Amino acid sequence: MPDSILDNVLIRASAGTGKTFQLTSRYLRLLLAGAEPDEILATTFTRKAAAEILDRIVVRLAEAAQNDQACQELSRDLHLPALQSKQCVIHLKKL
Repeated sequence: MPDSILDNVLIRASAGTGKTFQLTSRYLRLLLAGAEPDEILATTFTRKAAAEILDRIVVRLAEAAQNDQACQELSRDLHLPALQSKQCVIHLKKL
């Protein structure tokens, strides 16, 4: 685990081990901590994988924007202080 949310991270693992979940969580933590979408680099080897990562980011954020319980779950998953749905709406619009 990195010392800081701003530390660079490389995730190498076999298929089915949760890389996409880790990448989407990392991206969302950075975004919700104030980073702009164009300041975050998340890369993978295929366009299909990149599209899946983006889809999961948008879905997780959209669910949190529409539902207070999903918003609280996202806060817990990301180890962030309690988020408000309106914060998720703002970040969803940025994406």
